[in-house]
Amino acid sequence: LALWVTTAVPISFLGAFVFLPSMDVTINMISMFAFIIALGMVVDNAIIVGENIYDYRRKNMSFVQAAIKGSREMAKPVAFSVLTNIVAFIPLYYMPGMIGKAWKVIPLVVVSVFIISWIQAMLVLPSHLAHTRPQAANRLSQSLHRMQQAFSRYFETFVATVFGSFLDLCIRFRQITVAVAILIFMMVLGYVVSGRIGMIMA
Repeated sequence: LALWVTTAVPISFLGAFVFLPSMDVTINMISMFAFIIALGMVVDNAIIVGENIYDYRRKNMSFVQAAIKGSREMAKPVAFSVLTNIVAFIPLYYMPGMIGKAWKVIPLVVVSVFIISWIQAMLVLPSHLAHTRPQAANRLSQSLHRMQQAFSRYFETFVATVFGSFLDLCIRFRQITVAVAILIFMMVLGYVVSGRIGMIMA
């Protein structure tokens, strides 16, 4: 699962490279910055769909059924997530002046990457996960699988006991939790305003 989720990044970026020349976009500092902006969203799409499919696999569904049900269930959330991000970046394309000519590269790159990652997360990733082998193919894969499962069990135990107990405590005393959060925020804000951290409003 982690391997197929990881492939979302190169697939989305390479897919965008196919379309960028036709939009007169070159590789430069601004386009690289746009790729970095899009990186988090690309990974999120793949993780959301992949984890949902994995959750259905743990409920003893077949690989194909889990892929269909998991991706179908996440279709609307991922669609709205991608579309709202696209809408948020579109205004940059219409910025006037010399700054607008430079910054129009950002929405072109970001929108291209988002659309490719959308297709990859909803069609390509479920297809790969639907045809995953139930058992590791060789000894190295089996060893890695055992290590991964051992870490997964330890992490789930940690979440259920240590983190779960701490979260339950925070919810039970939610007034104190909110007060501590506000206190930390005020301390950080005071540290910045005091002038110890240089800040230029430009």
